[in-house]
Amino acid sequence: MDVAGIGSSEVVETTLAVFGLLALAIAVIGRNNETYLDEVLIAIGTIAGIFVLVVGVAASFWADIDYDISTKVVLFLLGFGLFLKIVHEIKWASIFALLIGAGVGYALFWASETFDLTEYITTTVVIIVALVIMLLVYLALKFFEDLISIAGHMLSFRPIMFIIGLVAIAEAVLLFTDSSISALLG
Repeated sequence: MDVAGIGSSEVVETTLAVFGLLALAIAVIGRNNETYLDEVLIAIGTIAGIFVLVVGVAASFWADIDYDISTKVVLFLLGFGLFLKIVHEIKWASIFALLIGAGVGYALFWASETFDLTEYITTTVVIIVALVIMLLVYLALKFFEDLISIAGHMLSFRPIMFIIGLVAIAEAVLLFTDSSISALLG
């Protein structure tokens, strides 16, 4: 199946219906300490969210059909809602800052050893530069991490997830009848 096939009418309609039901299930079950069903649904939802986002991009840019704006918005809201349910809890800024800082430190150390610059680039200089780079990267990415966290909290709030699931199912039903929410609203 090519990329345009992912944005086909059948795939978009089925994606909205099936993963709208998944969003409803996640919203209804919520946090359940007695079983692991909530964690299983959230894990499935994270993977499903990536798929829904891919379908949304394919439907927006490569599909043979020109979907209404409501279909695209519902696809992206559903995809982000499912995907950000767990992803907003990961501290991405710390991970990337550590990796980039360590990479810069290693590159400086390698350059000083390879080009015989050990009298100019000492171990102390390498450590200081790596820490400064790590701090700058962390500060730059922390802002975006906070934005993703806010969006994740908003979209994963159970009543909002329930509404997104209902709207996705309604959009799927309307697409099956060759209509959409945008067409109904005028």
